[in-house]
Amino acid sequence: MKPNAVLYKKIPADQLARLQATFNLTQFDGTSDANRLEVLAALNGAEGLIGAGHPIGDALLDAAPRLRAISTISVGYDRFNVPEL
Repeated sequence: MKPNAVLYKKIPADQLARLQATFNLTQFDGTSDANRLEVLAALNGAEGLIGAGHPIGDALLDAAPRLRAISTISVGYDRFNVPEL
């Protein structure tokens, strides 16, 4: 059984295919107030989170009790609340 992961940023098709081969992937085209509840619901069962640009803080982490890994598709970790992680 593949682990569940949330992708919240568009990525190239070849990379998307690689992720889909490995994960049950729930995709979002970014995060916003309009899809906030959907993202949080998807995170409830997710073990992985992949994206860029969205701050990773307490509220998001509280919604993801099974989360084991977070990855950015950009550089740096300034959007991550490192002490909370």
